[in-house]
Amino acid sequence: MLKDHMFEFYFDQMNELVFLAEVKNQHLYYKKMNKAAAKLVRCQGEAGMRL
Repeated sequence: MLKDHMFEFYFDQMNELVFLAEVKNQHLYYKKMNKAAAKLVRCQGEAGMRL
């Protein structure tokens, strides 16, 4: 559980754009994006949204 909290902290603190995605039926879907990426694409990066 501590690892998850540490991951979330560093993930959101990164200045680089970070997108976590998964492939479903040959399409990419957002799993999560950090704050820098959400700011650039002007959305909250809702899980399940198609790339």
